[in-house]
Amino acid sequence: MSNLPVHLKKAIEADVSLIDVIQGEIKNLMVEWQDKKFDLNLQDWADGYQDCLTDLYGLCYDVIFYLQDLKGN
Repeated sequence: MSNLPVHLKKAIEADVSLIDVIQGEIKNLMVEWQDKKFDLNLQDWADGYQDCLTDLYGLCYDVIFYLQDLKGN
């Protein structure tokens, strides 16, 4: 059986698009991580992780907008 959290399973079962499910989960992680405090040894890693989440979030938007353009043409 899947290791997906229940909230993600419910979203998929409700026919929420996969890109929206992924983008929502990335946004949740971004919010969760923004308030975490790290010692100096981990701060560079944490900053890099947050940058990666931000890049993935932007990629999701790019995919969503591209799909909308394709459907509009």
